[in-house]
Amino acid sequence: ITGLVEQVRRGALRADPRSALSVMAQLRGTDDRLLDARTAAAEVINVIRPTVAIAWYVAFAALALHTHPIAAERLARGRVADRSGDYADWFVQEVRRFYPFVPYLSAHVRSRFTWRGHVFEPGTLVLLDVYGTLRDPRIWEVPEEFWPERFASWRGGAFELIPQGGGDRATGHRCPGEWITMHELALALHFLTRCVTYEVVSSQDLSFDLGRVPTRPRSGFVIGNVRALPALDAEPPHPPSRTAAREAAAAVGAVPVVSEWGPETAAASRLR
Repeated sequence: ITGLVEQVRRGALRADPRSALSVMAQLRGTDDRLLDARTAAAEVINVIRPTVAIAWYVAFAALALHTHPIAAERLARGRVADRSGDYADWFVQEVRRFYPFVPYLSAHVRSRFTWRGHVFEPGTLVLLDVYGTLRDPRIWEVPEEFWPERFASWRGGAFELIPQGGGDRATGHRCPGEWITMHELALALHFLTRCVTYEVVSSQDLSFDLGRVPTRPRSGFVIGNVRALPALDAEPPHPPSRTAAREAAAAVGAVPVVSEWGPETAAASRLR
């Protein structure tokens, strides 16, 4: 990617001016100088990475619809991507909890600290067990069951539902695009349950490997005989789910927020 950035800057490669590659290649810092090529390349990757991540989650959402037809039928009857924040919202959250987009996250200790009696020295590699946390019976009732209704009254903290990291998005290690992911998943569910009919190809492997990061169904999720329904031509739902809307508003201070972070915040802030 660094080489591509350099080629665009030299004029050796023509990129669409609207493309991420072109925009990032011309990006300037606060000193009005072009970013160094490596940093610009990292910003290009920061556009590609969430695009791929959402595609992975959509595959898991489609797998959930296939594996849980009763839930799929309820989604088809209800309202999707609506501020009412009902079943579609719960379904999105349960997809993110139940299916392991990343089985673990890693970080290196930045400064020495002690947490629960264990001393973490600078440079130590730390692995956060995302999959285990999302299946921990001390946190989740019947964790091995796909049960969207668990989120009907869920009021958990920032270190419990951690499919895209934990803590404060502004200062910690939680993905700042998490609420966008939730909205895109709601739109995907709208499309799959309202806008088309399809058949799931039988000769595919829908299992996934926890040793792969990020993981996904081994065959992806292959469908066939796709047919459009009249709803495909209708205006798609634009408002995000209730959870996504609340978190997006909180990010800009539009609504009062009560901190959900406890002593773990100090420890998390020492990781990078």
